[in-house]
Amino acid sequence: MLSITKDLETSNGLKASKNPWFVFLTPENVEDSYKKIMDNAPFVLTTDGKYSLMFARNLNLIDEAGNVLDIDGKIIDRIGKKYFVIAGDNQYKIMNANGQVVIDNLDKIDYVGEVISFQSTSGNCDVVVTPDTVIIQPINTANVVKSLLNGYYIIKDSEDNSYALYDTYGNILDRNKDIYAWDATFGNATYRNYRGYSDTNLYEKAIISEFQRFPELCDYEANNLLDMLVRASSLDEDYYIDLKGAMVYQTKFTRLLKISDGKRDIWVPDTEEEMKVIEDFCLKRRKTDNE
Repeated sequence: MLSITKDLETSNGLKASKNPWFVFLTPENVEDSYKKIMDNAPFVLTTDGKYSLMFARNLNLIDEAGNVLDIDGKIIDRIGKKYFVIAGDNQYKIMNANGQVVIDNLDKIDYVGEVISFQSTSGNCDVVVTPDTVIIQPINTANVVKSLLNGYYIIKDSEDNSYALYDTYGNILDRNKDIYAWDATFGNATYRNYRGYSDTNLYEKAIISEFQRFPELCDYEANNLLDMLVRASSLDEDYYIDLKGAMVYQTKFTRLLKISDGKRDIWVPDTEEEMKVIEDFCLKRRKTDNE
């Protein structure tokens, strides 16, 4: 059965009906657009610093105004609510939640539960990052073999084949020949909530900040995201929002009619002339089918 529906196409060929993870903003759908944006809001981790972590297509650090921190590299992980691992050029660096690089030129990485250990050949050191701090030790001395859920970790001493238990600040607590010696003590501990909570208010600010990248909206001080959507939809330029990436793009929409028989789709310009041609075609087809 033939169906005829309205559709939008961007200047780079994206069609609204084919891309459900984009919001195509028009004056007619502002409130629906706002609801769809907020219903798909990504998780925003509030941290112990001035930047929060937004889990969009790319992990981004955003400030309290929703501005994205421009960093050299890509955030690939976090440790607690203080530290982030940045990868780039076959090396890693640790950035804190205030946007400061704590240590860089790390060229070996090893994930061990709640902590991450690194080695820097050029810096001649081992690095252990826990939810609470960054610990730097002489090279080949921080062979982390296990961590406990509260961020404590265990290092193996290869010389005497023993193990040392450290707290999250790098203080040695105990030594033992048995790697399982501390499981009973720490296995059922009460753990701190490092995950935080999602802040949709910050996400709204991030999308507003995205709109403000464009000259037409850079000076517009929106009261909230809905206000910004109303303003953007009133301009001559068109905008669409990438829900997965938390990005806003400027374009020009072409209004189309989508004709589908359930197997194939075709698009024609959304004009009165084209609509009349389609209606006549459908009437003729229906008449033929009934004969």
